[in-house]
Amino acid sequence: MGAKGYTTTRSKNFDYVVSRGADVPIDYKRANYVHVLKEHEPDGGSMTLETLEDKIYVENAIRVTKAGGTVIYMNNEPPEMPEKNDKGIHAEWVHHRPDGAMLQTIMDLYGNGTFTAPKMEVMGLEDAAEAHRKSESWRTNGKMVLHVQDI
Repeated sequence: MGAKGYTTTRSKNFDYVVSRGADVPIDYKRANYVHVLKEHEPDGGSMTLETLEDKIYVENAIRVTKAGGTVIYMNNEPPEMPEKNDKGIHAEWVHHRPDGAMLQTIMDLYGNGTFTAPKMEVMGLEDAAEAHRKSESWRTNGKMVLHVQDI
């Protein structure tokens, strides 16, 4: 689609996120992602997808988006910031609930190889507490899956 994807991760995960489609991985432990984005996109990016909840990230999404651009928030209402209005940025919170047809389209994309599943670590339901600890450690790679029962 011609988009250039920037993402934050630890440097040990660079190869993984690039294999998932990122063009520019940014090590959030070593670099300020706002500065890196501004170096690559001095006027800001056309579209920002913000999935974190802390106020600084919510506001930075506006700061790294160019005039007339769009910010999509997955976990928050858009902030009230003069900069958002001054730059004419369209910002909205998207609460997404896919329907059957949309899920079928996604499954077709997986089926034909356009999408591939991320790495998954499967743990039994009896290990849910350990899975939660791993998830909170920010040291997982891919997705944690709890196996409840065989069908």
